[in-house]
Amino acid sequence: MSKEYVSKVDDVCGVGLDFIVTLKPQTLEEALNKVLAKCRVAQNRSGILTKGHHKSKEVSIFRTGTLLIREFNGREEAIRFLEELFE
Repeated sequence: MSKEYVSKVDDVCGVGLDFIVTLKPQTLEEALNKVLAKCRVAQNRSGILTKGHHKSKEVSIFRTGTLLIREFNGREEAIRFLEELFE
C-alpha cells in the first residue's frame, strides 16, 4: 500500500470484508485524483460522495479523505487492492 497516500486502514465492525481507508491530508487531492481515474463511476452525489467500481470491487469515495472499500476476503486482499489503486 502506498504510505504516501494512506494514513490508516480499519476493518468495518471487525468483519474483515469491508474497510475504511483514511487518506493523508497532505496528499489528499492527488490520492483522490488517482482513485477517481481508476474507478468506473456509478454515482456522484454533489461531489461529496462518489461511488464507483474497480476490478469488481465497490469503492465509496468521500471528499473528506475517506474511502470505503467493499467485498474483500480479508485484509491482505484489501491491501493488495489499495497498492494497485495508488500505483
